[in-house]
Amino acid sequence: MSEKPKVSRRHFLGTAAAASGLSALPLRSSRSADRDVVVVGAGIAGITAARLLREQGYSVTVLEARSRIGGRAYTESKTFGIPYDHGCAWLHSADINPLTDMVRGAGYDVQDEGSRDIWLHFDGQEASDGDYASAGEAYGMLQDRLESWSGERDMSVAELSPPNDRFDRLAHARLGPLEAGVETSSLSVADVNVQEGTGVEYMVPGGMAKAILDGIGGVDVELGKPVDLIDWSGDAVAISGIWGTLTARTVVITVSSGVLASGHLRFVPALPEWKHSAITTLPMGVLEKTTFLLTPGSITDADTNTLYVQGSETAMIWDYLLKPFGSDLVIAFSGGQDARDLHKLTDQDATEAALEGLISVFGSDIRKAVRKTHLTNWADDPWALGAYAAATPGNLKSRQALSQPVAERLFFAGEAVVPEWATQATAAWLSGRQAAEDIIRKLG
Repeated sequence: MSEKPKVSRRHFLGTAAAASGLSALPLRSSRSADRDVVVVGAGIAGITAARLLREQGYSVTVLEARSRIGGRAYTESKTFGIPYDHGCAWLHSADINPLTDMVRGAGYDVQDEGSRDIWLHFDGQEASDGDYASAGEAYGMLQDRLESWSGERDMSVAELSPPNDRFDRLAHARLGPLEAGVETSSLSVADVNVQEGTGVEYMVPGGMAKAILDGIGGVDVELGKPVDLIDWSGDAVAISGIWGTLTARTVVITVSSGVLASGHLRFVPALPEWKHSAITTLPMGVLEKTTFLLTPGSITDADTNTLYVQGSETAMIWDYLLKPFGSDLVIAFSGGQDARDLHKLTDQDATEAALEGLISVFGSDIRKAVRKTHLTNWADDPWALGAYAAATPGNLKSRQALSQPVAERLFFAGEAVVPEWATQATAAWLSGRQAAEDIIRKLG
């Protein structure tokens, strides 16, 4: 099977990315508050908002619970000796993605990883020609049904196109758990359709998260300062944690919808019902990576393939990215309920499950080639509680509702709030810009 069906269904509908610099403003007084703005969370959205606001002369404090910046955008080189992205790693629709030029402008190369062939293994052996044809037809039919959806009633992807056999299951796994982090039975057709894309998929060998953060530029961040209370009952907003309290004229809240839904961050008074509804109808999907560093030369016959492995017709489906940008890494993706089930296992057993899929393809000798492994754990990360937000059926408008400010004092940003680029670093960047622009209009 020489041509990879397009997995991503994302497209650019807005013009926000075209916004350039804002007109210079003089330094503002924070009046009775300690700061003009407090930004909660130093991910891409928070760093972007803080950067723009500080450039315009506003007093800004960024509070981050972790000991590092980036949030779910995290590149490190210690684990494997080469840049490795724990979270976001793809520039989807890269030919129109505004982050592509920013990454290149920061001095990073990009590599087209969307042209990989798909390699299918069922029941311990490579799929037959007929199986390849059936898999392609199943995914094509799923896309056709999505594109022909009337728009009259939102529904789940599974309701629109039920998965009837193993080939349908593979198509649904690629679009649902392995793309959105949730089963297609919980995935809104409208939400998928608004993210329709170009199919151009890039990765950044030097680390996507690092490249984006370098492109945005640095800002001062107060690390290790989780926020557990935002009190907006007074003239100034009080932002508190075990570290103390700060007051601000406005707040930018960039934590995930999962953290917002958890109640770990309290609001006084409580957020209005429309905001609460938006949060609860954007639950976090789960996508995890089990990554293996192999001895060089261990895999030679499938260097450019993306490998899908499924045992029985009801077994979980593994998505293996083999040797990205010529490295000796193999990245095994699991998503949705499969990923949640793996979290119930010990790290050793979860790693073994991912390795067994490779063994079924390459033989038991591949075990000897494993030099190092790493498992992500975004679902249990208290500052993430998942990979990214997926709109439930009938709730596409929840993304826009989540983005709306409360009382012109509480502003929200992050990957969940931009429908056209939802779940991506691009959405976080655009939403951070938008929050900054809204605050500038508010504060004057």
